[in-house]
Amino acid sequence: MKKSEKFAALDEFIAGLGLSETDFMEYVRFCMSKQEKLLGVAMEPTMLPIVYVSDDKIEVHPYFIPDRKHEIWGVKIGNTMWKKTQEFMGDWQTAQQIANLSAVGKTKCSLPNSKEAMFMHGLINEFNSVMKLMRDHGIAADDIVSGVYWLQNSGKFAQNAFDTRNGASAYFVTTISRCIRLIAKSK
Repeated sequence: MKKSEKFAALDEFIAGLGLSETDFMEYVRFCMSKQEKLLGVAMEPTMLPIVYVSDDKIEVHPYFIPDRKHEIWGVKIGNTMWKKTQEFMGDWQTAQQIANLSAVGKTKCSLPNSKEAMFMHGLINEFNSVMKLMRDHGIAADDIVSGVYWLQNSGKFAQNAFDTRNGASAYFVTTISRCIRLIAKSK
C-alpha cells in the first residue's frame, strides 16, 4: 500500500470516529508529547508544515522545533515551499532576477505562478498564523499582506502580479513597489 493510500485510510478511520478538529489536534499534541519524550526535543504543531534547511538538506515537518529555529526557511503549501520573508521590488525584471539567483538548499527558487498564488490565497490565515508563531520565537517572518505580489511571467502581456485584496491576477507595468515572496518546488 502506498503512503498516500495509507494516509487516506487513516483519514477515513479518523473521520469515522467522529472527532472534532479540536479533539484531533489534542490527539496530535498527545502523540507529539510522546515523540518529544522519546527524542528529548520540544515540538509545537503548526497549521502548515515548516521547511527546515541544514547543510543543503531540506526537511519538512508539521511542527515547530524551537531548537532548530535557525534552520527555518519557510512553509510548505501544496507542492511549493514559500519563503518566510518577503522583499519589495519596483519592477518585475528585478524581482525575476532575484528569484533566479536564489535557492533553498540545492533547489532553485522562483516567483509563484498565478495558480500557486491562488492556492496560497486560500490559506492566508493559516500562513500568517505560522509566521506569527515564528515571530513569537524571535524569527524574522512576514505575513502575507494586503497588496500586490509579483508572479512568474510567461510572456510580454501575461499576468505578472497577484492582488491579495481580491484574489485576482493582473498585468502590471507600474514601477510602484510590489512584494515578492520566493518559492521553491518540492520534489
